Amino acid sequence: MCCQLSEEELFILDMLYQGRSLASNRGKNYEFIKKIYAKKRFTKDFDDAIKTLLNRGYITQIRKKDIKFFISNKNQATLALFSHGFNTSLGKIRHIE
Repeated sequence: MCCQLSEEELFILDMLYQGRSLASNRGKNYEFIKKIYAKKRFTKDFDDAIKTLLNRGYITQIRKKDIKFFISNKNQATLALFSHGFNTSLGKIRHIE
């Protein structure tokens, strides 16, 4: 894998990307992500996958009433998802008239 992310980490990143959690006021709740992650029955521990994404700068943690996460480096996250075949938008699409 070109970005050194596992399938589990890419799943979490894709879930945040599809939910448009690209700003600090649009973060996803920790418990919500963990519940969906548990349904997929991945082998890697959820907290380890989150720590890897935090350490590599893909996501950032918001500490409010509940812990939330959002994508802090949109370009890096989009490139990682696109290179692994996930559906992403690489920028504005302008139609030729």
